[in-house]
Amino acid sequence: MLTPSRFSSTALLGAFLVFLSPCIGLAQANDAEDEPLPLNDENVVFLYESRAPEKANDEVFAYAMSEEFRDAKEEFTRYDIIQELKPQIKEKLSKVDAAQTVSLTIAGRQLSEYDFDRQAFPVDVGDVPYITYEQGYDVKISNAEEMSELPVPLETARQLANDLQESRQVEYVVIGVVKGVEREGLTSTPRKIVEIEATRLVVKFLNGREVGALDL
Repeated sequence: MLTPSRFSSTALLGAFLVFLSPCIGLAQANDAEDEPLPLNDENVVFLYESRAPEKANDEVFAYAMSEEFRDAKEEFTRYDIIQELKPQIKEKLSKVDAAQTVSLTIAGRQLSEYDFDRQAFPVDVGDVPYITYEQGYDVKISNAEEMSELPVPLETARQLANDLQESRQVEYVVIGVVKGVEREGLTSTPRKIVEIEATRLVVKFLNGREVGALDL
């Protein structure tokens, strides 16, 4: 007579999860790689310098990362800070190199009135083709002129009336891919420019509610 196996369903489930966990970890890692790299005063330095023809020294990265380094009055303190930051600099450069897409936020914009004929909100990304960051770095949106309006169906737009009563202030979130880097100007402090091509525009109210999105 056959007897029930002592290998319970709980054990089977556990074995399955052990088998599955590397796959889950790989999927999570891929998701992290797919997440756009947010551009800020620190990340834009790493993004530019990792792609520039001339190699930057660690002082450039330490200046971007550490207020203590920027405030240091003598070289020995700066040297010690650089030694402490070296592992973080290496890790950050690796993360920037792996980034497939980037995102930047253009704040302080006013949402224009709805165009009922075109069923869209006019947007003025083309008025700000350069976004300026600290230390002489800029981001240029190569196809900014393609983001002149945000299509939103009339009934969907009508649901935003209460938000518009509160405030028309919005922010633009631009997601794109890096096309290259360039230096502009022959002075001792030229502008260092990262050029991106936008692939998506998201417009949000300051309360976080989305006005709409445009895929390019």
